[in-house]
Amino acid sequence: MLKKAGFTCHLGGNIGRPLIGDIEKIRPEDKVIVELSSFQLFDMTHSPKIAVITNITPNHLDWHKDYNEYIDAKKNIMRYQGKADRFIVNLDNELTSEIGESAAGETISFSMEKKADVCLNKGVICMYGEEILDTERIRIVGRHNVYNYMTAIAACHGYVSKEDINFVAENFNGVEHRIELVRTLGGVKYYNSSIDSSPNRTKNTLAVFDKNVVLIAGGKDKGLPYDEVGKPICDHVKTLILIGKTSDKIEEAVRHSGGDIPEILRATTYEQAVKLASEKAENGDVVLLSPASTSFDMFNNFEERGNLFKKLVNEL
Repeated sequence: MLKKAGFTCHLGGNIGRPLIGDIEKIRPEDKVIVELSSFQLFDMTHSPKIAVITNITPNHLDWHKDYNEYIDAKKNIMRYQGKADRFIVNLDNELTSEIGESAAGETISFSMEKKADVCLNKGVICMYGEEILDTERIRIVGRHNVYNYMTAIAACHGYVSKEDINFVAENFNGVEHRIELVRTLGGVKYYNSSIDSSPNRTKNTLAVFDKNVVLIAGGKDKGLPYDEVGKPICDHVKTLILIGKTSDKIEEAVRHSGGDIPEILRATTYEQAVKLASEKAENGDVVLLSPASTSFDMFNNFEERGNLFKKLVNEL
């Protein structure tokens, strides 16, 4: 959106691109957009002019002392803001809503469920009562992406026009490894969502699809509970293919969810997992890589995992 509005932008952070090499290129009038993890925020003592926390759910509990320490690290993104700064508040997440109450400067709230500065009215995103974007125009799928647009609209308020926002909604195809359509083969759509390294991410991704998913899941454990992903798997998945160290935890969550348990298969390699998925999927189905776990049991990072999945799918 900022690029469409004519700004020179620098994008980096936890998305795999450090910005230290750009320091000498960045001018005061440029816009710098960074996605920061709890690790990067942990000992930070300076907050950005505009700060966003989309939501907070348990994560990285294999690294942090406990959940409270994880939450405290997240707060650093707005802890040192002043009166001239802005914090974007998600009212639909209890923790972020509470954090917003201590903001030092301007707050802009967003919500699908409550009265907020940015809200949803009959399928249209509105800000301060003005209609901004019909969600039917958003090209990337999923309810969570409606939230993402609401967040971005609030963050970019005063810098971009309604026309900029609508142009991006209609033309932006999404980001690699995030519900990325790899190919369609024999009426089956293959999606790479290797970024889904926690149960919450997989839950949100599954919500995009109906009951016709062949899901490949599993990886390294971050010390997270998997209960929340059990029922969504039962609701959306016809065949579950498990691979990696969290396979047992995911299967246990599914079997104890109370839902209709899908067919559950095991694979020891990604070659085997993709082959099984292609055999189980029929015309109209979706094959989805959404691991609900980190990649570090078998790969260096989620990108390497996603790239192997895409390679194998393109070789089918």
